[in-house]
Amino acid sequence: MEEIREQVEFVRGRVRGYLEDAVVGGAMELNEAKEVAVAANGLLNREITGEQVLLSAVGELKRLHPGVAKFLDAFVLDWKWEMKRREVEEKVLPLVLRGDLDEALALLRQD
Repeated sequence: MEEIREQVEFVRGRVRGYLEDAVVGGAMELNEAKEVAVAANGLLNREITGEQVLLSAVGELKRLHPGVAKFLDAFVLDWKWEMKRREVEEKVLPLVLRGDLDEALALLRQD
């Protein structure tokens, strides 16, 4: 459960950073950024029990605020890559170091 909380905070931080940059850079009005922030906060304060629920919340934010859809699409791609990288570092590399190459390969082929 701690891992999903970290992921929620990661999403929250990235959305906050995007909105700040968009307002400062003139790409978004402050009121629109506030609306997106309120919606994101509401969605991310729900009971998030897993990655799929979190991705669903991000999808709902895209539906509610299509103006941030491109950012959210790029963010989700980066986020999934980061989660996969962590999984490789935490699960696959130790197997490789122990010489369990078949098991490491099986983990890499999942998903």
